[in-house]
Amino acid sequence: MEARTPAERDERLGVERLDEVVTTILESLSAHRDIVVVVEDLHWADPATLDVVRFLARMLRTGRLLVVISYRSDDVGRGHPLRGVLAELERNRRVSRVLLDRLDPVQVRTQLTGLIGVEASAERSRAVFERSEGVPFFVEELADWSDERTVPATLRELLLARYEDLSRETQRIVRALAAGGGRVDHAILAEVVQPTDDLDAALREGIDAGVIVVAGRGYDFRHALVREAVADELLPGESAEVHARYAQALERRPTDPSGLAARSVLVSAHWLEAHDLEQAFRTSVEGMRLSRSAFAYASAAQLGERALGLWHRVRDPDATAGMPHVELLDSVARSWRGAGEMGRALATIDQALAEADPDDPIRRARLLRNKGLMLAFDGHADALAVLEEALALLPEGKSRPCAPGSSPKPRASSWSPACRIRRSRRPPRRSAWLPRMHRAPDRSPRTSGREPSCTSAASTKAWSTMRSPCAKPATIAIPCCGIT
Repeated sequence: MEARTPAERDERLGVERLDEVVTTILESLSAHRDIVVVVEDLHWADPATLDVVRFLARMLRTGRLLVVISYRSDDVGRGHPLRGVLAELERNRRVSRVLLDRLDPVQVRTQLTGLIGVEASAERSRAVFERSEGVPFFVEELADWSDERTVPATLRELLLARYEDLSRETQRIVRALAAGGGRVDHAILAEVVQPTDDLDAALREGIDAGVIVVAGRGYDFRHALVREAVADELLPGESAEVHARYAQALERRPTDPSGLAARSVLVSAHWLEAHDLEQAFRTSVEGMRLSRSAFAYASAAQLGERALGLWHRVRDPDATAGMPHVELLDSVARSWRGAGEMGRALATIDQALAEADPDDPIRRARLLRNKGLMLAFDGHADALAVLEEALALLPEGKSRPCAPGSSPKPRASSWSPACRIRRSRRPPRRSAWLPRMHRAPDRSPRTSGREPSCTSAASTKAWSTMRSPCAKPATIAIPCCGIT
């Protein structure tokens, strides 16, 4: 028999009587009516409250009673008093556990609309969802916060509470992880944080504190806002050094060809944060080319815009980029067109036309041709006029357009046959612009004896209809090769 002092026996007896009294009262109140008892944030409860919950789950038998208990799983770490209670509740058949998932984008927009009192825009809702990751509390904190680069002061203190309890060495490693911008592989992190006495011990401390989590073969923060708050703790010199190490480690690491475009995006961002403009410019142009080859046009356009912003801040940009400024503008414009951002594509190609050398008709014709195709893809009726302007700039002898009713003679030249744009007497309408794939002349044996058609391998919305005073439809040939 356990020996207890009279005071200890009386204290324990009082606790047991309290549990029994609470259970009896709830049974009596719920005998003839429905009773709902809600206990929120049980992870903050004292031992006496946990004893009452345990006693209720074990001894409650009668009554129309529903007990709802909420707790935050992120706060129930190893050694937490609630873990034992949860394990006991899991074995109780009358207990049901409901996991609440984070909000999806539609739910975040609904909550945001209710908070601000007006319909939240799609762009604003998307930005809040990406930063809050669907956590309702974070959505509420970010509802009235317009600066997307910082965190509200009240929320920042809450996010950094666990970080500030870590040791100084662990804080240094966690700050380096925050500079990674997302999930970071263990091998990359080990190169960045050198030297360190015990990386695994520091990471274990961060995981046990609920600051970081294991993500595949690397680590990430439990929430993106925590990463933002911790990244703001980096000193300017520390930030530049860490980002430079990230860029160097990523460039040294062997990468599968399919991942080169994604890696170039990260490397360029790290060099820019490290304030190494020469390297940032070089990797931005390289990333733009790799992204275009991977059909990631949005990423290519963004990297191209970054390179344009750095053009006048680096030495010999033409040699580094392997192209003049006008050609880079053209490439960025075509990337925006591929990404579906036609407004930005047209604005960029107009800037290229404004900078183009008037003494270089071939380049200007190429830019006008690209602008005409953009307008055609977007259904603008003035696309034909732009394409005709491009044709008028071509010097004689470079390409001879096909006369109406005639066919070109095949010749060995870098200039391909021409794209045809037909004008009929029909009134113009937007639906008349239809995509058409033009095929190159078929020189297979089955076509021998026939004249090759005046077509091109380029894809263009070539057919436009408009009224014409002519009795016969006219055909205008626009050379495509040589201005690709």
